[in-house]
Amino acid sequence: MGGLHPQIVEIASLMQAAGFDYVLLETVGVGQTEVEVAALADMTMLVLVPEAGDDVQMMKAGVMEIADLFVVNKADRPGADAFIRHLVAMQAYSSRWKDRQIPAVKTVATKNEGIAQVVQLVHELLKKEENREKKCHILAERAFLLIQQQRMRNVKRTDLYRKIEAELSAKGTVNLYQLVAEWK
Repeated sequence: MGGLHPQIVEIASLMQAAGFDYVLLETVGVGQTEVEVAALADMTMLVLVPEAGDDVQMMKAGVMEIADLFVVNKADRPGADAFIRHLVAMQAYSSRWKDRQIPAVKTVATKNEGIAQVVQLVHELLKKEENREKKCHILAERAFLLIQQQRMRNVKRTDLYRKIEAELSAKGTVNLYQLVAEWK
């Protein structure tokens, strides 16, 4: 879920401790409601292609709301310019973007076109005055995930299965909420 590895906080911390200036987190399978990466990253770059979908679907997609930078790759394909125009225009209809315009950059990765501009924008976005509120949210989300993993470390599905099987055999029913509240 969310397109992130379960130990992403630890992996990112390890990369930072190794001395890398930047750590890029690439998600997989991120859909409209899977936007957890925004809570863990200092900035979020959303990479799209001109065929990403019709305008209405694009405006409804929750994933669009998390972007700090839009990158339209494969911009040499037909419709790329119109897609960028719609991407910029849709920002006028969202409260998320009322205070700022999210940059949209065209790239053609296979031809190394637009990559320097993306790198420059990433540098600029990360150098802007630190948003303390966002930093607090990011750190709180990371702490939550670490606590969640720590507390779940000794929970095994096989133990849950045995407990449920015993309850069903003894009582014929299982109250999952009671079982969870009593689990140790």
